[in-house]
Amino acid sequence: MEMLRMDVKVWGFLLVGLLIGALVGYGLAPKGMSQEDYNALQGQVKELQGKVGQYESQISDLKGKVSDYEKQLGELKGKVYTVNIAYKEGIGYYLVDRDGRALYYFAKDVPNSGESACYGDCAQKWPVFYEEELNLPPGLNKDDFSVITRDDGSKQLTYKGWPLYYFFKDEKAGDTNGEGVKGVWFVMKPDYTLMIAYKDGIGTYFVDPKGMALYYFAKDVNGTSVCYGECAQKWPVFAPEEVSAPSTLDPSDFSYITREDDTKQLAYKGWPLYYFFKDEKAGDTNGEDVKHVWYVMRDYDVMIAYQPSVGTYLVDDMGMTLYYFVKDSNGTSVCYGECAQKWPVFYRENPVVPSVIANDFGEITRDDGSKQTTFRGYPLYYFFKDGKRGDINGQGVKNVWFVVNPFNFP
Repeated sequence: MEMLRMDVKVWGFLLVGLLIGALVGYGLAPKGMSQEDYNALQGQVKELQGKVGQYESQISDLKGKVSDYEKQLGELKGKVYTVNIAYKEGIGYYLVDRDGRALYYFAKDVPNSGESACYGDCAQKWPVFYEEELNLPPGLNKDDFSVITRDDGSKQLTYKGWPLYYFFKDEKAGDTNGEGVKGVWFVMKPDYTLMIAYKDGIGTYFVDPKGMALYYFAKDVNGTSVCYGECAQKWPVFAPEEVSAPSTLDPSDFSYITREDDTKQLAYKGWPLYYFFKDEKAGDTNGEDVKHVWYVMRDYDVMIAYQPSVGTYLVDDMGMTLYYFVKDSNGTSVCYGECAQKWPVFYRENPVVPSVIANDFGEITRDDGSKQTTFRGYPLYYFFKDGKRGDINGQGVKNVWFVVNPFNFP
């Protein structure tokens, strides 16, 4: 009996548990609602809860993607270069701003002087370039950039010491309308090895990227260097590994010569290029006219050469000798017909010449209407038997044709 009473109690507890479980699992309908409707409503609730869980998972995924996009955006912002490098056929690589607009340098500025020579009307046409924060692509080094303070207190960015400018006629990316303007404005290249500078009393002349003047030697007229030993110590050779120059200079005019010690030296139109040991800073031109045989290198039309047999004399930019005719008078040529065939006239409009003879050139109009360059009033000629640079075969012909000594003429 006791055992039976115990089994009845156990079964009672089990039955109550099952009933409670059923009530908890399925729930009892509230008063006024059928159990069937209530159970259906609970099913809808559970379905909605499942969808909420799915949406929460999707939101979490979206948040992760937003985070990734924000990271990518930050990386993209980092790739908006405030100074960049562009390329254009005929110019090469040059610096541009974040929008691709060309940046220029001014030949009248002196690099690393901390000053700009462009103010007033100049600054209106050539606005200064400045970026407070530099973000640079590969190939540009932050150490090459610095900032100067202009006279009005505004800031200007420099590259390798040269202040940077825009040009007001450049309207869009790729425009380089300022290149070569007045012979003193040039796009800034990232890799210049030879540049053009300007100095009052001399004009434009060649410099290295630091603004150090480059010279030619009148005795090198034959296209080789005759400067060795003590000469080479005072006039070190200029020998960059590559040539990168303003586009106004023809790349084919540059070449390398091999010196006696097998080292290389850069030459322009056959004239080897040198430094001068007494030039200490950018803008120095202490070698100009030293001993009447050393001159800064420019894009000359007429140059001064030297040979022991005749001393100093005038040549064109390629080293071809120029002569005068004693039968000519100041401002008049009498060489025509067969004479003019053997002695072709020399003419360059507004010739670029060494500073020491800058005011000695003019021109005449010949009988046929053509122009001829004069030196101190006397017409200049070539000689048809001169076949190469340095030839002076016309010297003394018939005792009426002679080379022109610029320091003893007429």
